[in-house]
Amino acid sequence: MSEKFVIDANVVFSALIKRSLPFELIVSLPKIEINLYSPDFLWEEVDKRIDRLLRFSQLSLYHLNFLITFLSKRIKIVSKSEYKEFIPDAEKLLPEHKKDIPYLAVALKLSCPLWSNETRFKKQSRVKVFSTHELKKLFWFS
Repeated sequence: MSEKFVIDANVVFSALIKRSLPFELIVSLPKIEINLYSPDFLWEEVDKRIDRLLRFSQLSLYHLNFLITFLSKRIKIVSKSEYKEFIPDAEKLLPEHKKDIPYLAVALKLSCPLWSNETRFKKQSRVKVFSTHELKKLFWFS
């Protein structure tokens, strides 16, 4: 039986910028049957911030696009039609953070934890939230 986690965009941004622990986890978790999921607009969010990602990562556009493609093969996308019925519940749990609602809605739909370093997610109690360092400890990655 495989396990699931919803991954938020900021973790993906961090992986693209530094290629450190978040990157290693995104690459390693699927190898141990941990599936990563995200709402359908994840890659749109990445595209909107491509200039910042280029500046902070100091990669060429070619290399950044290569990494985006590489990571996109490790994150399963959930379409809005699949999680839209969970949006009202997610809005009640995080009313002040509209941009985070889809991540929480996908976690509710999949009945799985969320991987995020945003502390605001921990203010609700319906979905377990793991930071990058908590995931590292949970799966014993060195």
